[in-house]
Amino acid sequence: MIRIRRSLIPLQTTFAIFFGTTLVALLIFLRPPEITSLFAFALAINVAALVIFVYEAIQTLKSTST
Repeated sequence: MIRIRRSLIPLQTTFAIFFGTTLVALLIFLRPPEITSLFAFALAINVAALVIFVYEAIQTLKSTST
């Protein structure tokens, strides 16, 4: 957990922000003219990592609030 003043933020949130940013960069700046299998694989891995870290952050918040 990261404490910012009175707020506790799960460490997984930083990873979720990182993967969210890289997903936006992939979709806006690094998109090829034709969708290739490598690009689709990169998107799938990025989305999977984002979902996992968001889920873990939510679970951490739920366990600390009870």
